[in-house]
Amino acid sequence: MSRLPVQVRPADYDDVVALADLWSDLEASGRLKTGLPALADCGPKELVERLLTRDDGRVLVAALDDRILGVAVVSVVRFVPFQERASVQIDYVYVMEPYRRRGIGHALVAAAAAYAEDVGAAQLTVNVSPLSREANRFFAQLGLTPFALRRVAPVTAVRRRIAILEHACLPRVPGNRRLAPRYSFDRLSSIGVQAFRPTWRKAPRSAH
Repeated sequence: MSRLPVQVRPADYDDVVALADLWSDLEASGRLKTGLPALADCGPKELVERLLTRDDGRVLVAALDDRILGVAVVSVVRFVPFQERASVQIDYVYVMEPYRRRGIGHALVAAAAAYAEDVGAAQLTVNVSPLSREANRFFAQLGLTPFALRRVAPVTAVRRRIAILEHACLPRVPGNRRLAPRYSFDRLSSIGVQAFRPTWRKAPRSAH
């Protein structure tokens, strides 16, 4: 297919409605699913407005005849701690289904690279699901190589898992009982672990 002569530019407030509709399509298609809670505590329109007002990134749109066909969200980040120069991270790249393989994705990444040069960034990075073969192939063709596997989980899930593992590693005593963990029952319950009080502990008798 021939390339489309799209214009890639920073999004502005005139694009809010179109971008909100595009974001809703993204959510409906499942492309934004991460296994985590909601990405934002607001609707698509409010989310787009937040993205447009931040000073550590940019929303780039690919438009043809004033119609937005693709979008990229980029952020200025520190790729590794203590790195002297920042990096620009491509958080999302999306091209509408009927217009893919027409050079729009390349144009959006080229605009992200130009933005990185403008802010003096040393690296261009991207978040790609390891399960998305098409996206990984696309960015590999553009010279982006794998660097690290990023794992994510809700904080509460990690804390609960740590407490369970520590409890499971406690030494046993005669009677096949485990020594009391350094977490109290109240402490375990406060972080979501179902801690059962032993039946052999009887409540003290009240004095008459």
